[in-house]
Amino acid sequence: MGNRGIVAAAIGLLLLIGAPAVSAASGPATLTAAGWTCFVPPGDVVHCQPPGTKMGNPTITLRVFGGIDFSAASAPFLGTELLVREDLYRGQPCPRNEWNILPFGYRACHHFAG
Repeated sequence: MGNRGIVAAAIGLLLLIGAPAVSAASGPATLTAAGWTCFVPPGDVVHCQPPGTKMGNPTITLRVFGGIDFSAASAPFLGTELLVREDLYRGQPCPRNEWNILPFGYRACHHFAG
């Protein structure tokens, strides 16, 4: 096995064991048990933030679920919300709608089905 094969095998192994397996269809309770932080912004639905991300990161991708119970074992998965720090926003397109300007220094782009 050449160097490329070793690198490919190492990457494959890291992908298998590097992070807890969590499917997009997992409910908020499953994500919370895997170390995610789930919350309901005022007047909105459940958003879940991956472990290791924090405010100030250049971008954050949240998973968004229907409903307001962040302890639900299952909830309809609506899609993702990409947060881009305001100082890094340069007019990037948001494919489904307009960017929302958030009061804490980010812009949000929703990637919801339909």
